[in-house]
Amino acid sequence: MAQASALAQAIGPRLTIKTTNDVPPFSLVHVDKGGVDSFFRVQLNFMHSRISRDRPVFTVYQQDSWYEAFVDEFDEIWHEGAPFDRSSVPTTLGERDSGDAVY
Repeated sequence: MAQASALAQAIGPRLTIKTTNDVPPFSLVHVDKGGVDSFFRVQLNFMHSRISRDRPVFTVYQQDSWYEAFVDEFDEIWHEGAPFDRSSVPTTLGERDSGDAVY
């Protein structure tokens, strides 16, 4: 989360970051080019194995039959997400800005 906080601070209002309480089974990056060149980069998230960079990654292009399913999923997750709150990011391990312990 510290990286997200630094990124949000560096880029400013051009970047919107949202968080969710759920752990999605995949990571989605939507590159919307406004035409048939748009695509999703999908990376599966495993909970117990292959937790490093070697997880499966695939691309779903706008002309693919699954593209709209990923649009729907992305939109639903985005609309349910909460705005990223930099103040909730621990400044040191085990503490929040307020000094409360993080468990």
